[in-house]
Amino acid sequence: MGLHDKPVILYNVNGFYDALLQHFKIMLEEGFIRAEQKSFFRVATTPEDIVRLLKKHG
Repeated sequence: MGLHDKPVILYNVNGFYDALLQHFKIMLEEGFIRAEQKSFFRVATTPEDIVRLLKKHG
C-alpha cells in the first residue's frame, strides 16, 4: 500500500467478492488493516458504478 493513490475497484458481479469484502471487515476489526487502508477499495455492482467511481476519483 502507498505505491499510488488510485482506488482499487472491485466489480462485484453476483456477489463474487462478498467473501473478500467480509474478510476485509474482519481484518479491520482485528487490527490487521487501518480504516484508511480499507478506503482504497471501492465496490461496483454495475458498469455504471465503475464509470461513476472513476469519474469521482479522476
